[in-house]
Amino acid sequence: MNRPRFQCRPVLYYHDSHLIINFARAPLLGSVAHPRDPELPTLTPIQREALDAVEAIAVATQLEIATQPGDLHFINNLSIMHRREAFVDDEESGKKRHLVRLRLRNTETAWSIPDELKDDFEAAYDDSIDRQYHLESMPEGFFILRINRL
Repeated sequence: MNRPRFQCRPVLYYHDSHLIINFARAPLLGSVAHPRDPELPTLTPIQREALDAVEAIAVATQLEIATQPGDLHFINNLSIMHRREAFVDDEESGKKRHLVRLRLRNTETAWSIPDELKDDFEAAYDDSIDRQYHLESMPEGFFILRINRL
């Protein structure tokens, strides 16, 4: 069985004069779409409390963007936490939401990356890795967060 790579690292960094946050709750806690390997160490109560505190601050300070058909949103994943609300396809009109992840990087203006995050960020731009781009809709509830490597 291919197990996800286990990495113990911070989720918040102050690096090169930037506050950087890099995490998602689903891989840490598990969900239907992203089951968590039961052999991974469980989060401690203080780790769960910290995740809850980050989420509470995010909710208290959130900015909602009204998205219209055709809108594109560009988000610096290092500087802004973001999420999407649930979306229900319009059965009557046949309209469906379709998300495509695009990773852009400007090597001249990009922020420097903390050492603990470098492997994942470099892999995202590694031309030698075979990529699969899902231009057609994925199965219900399926959205790949990242590549899991041993």
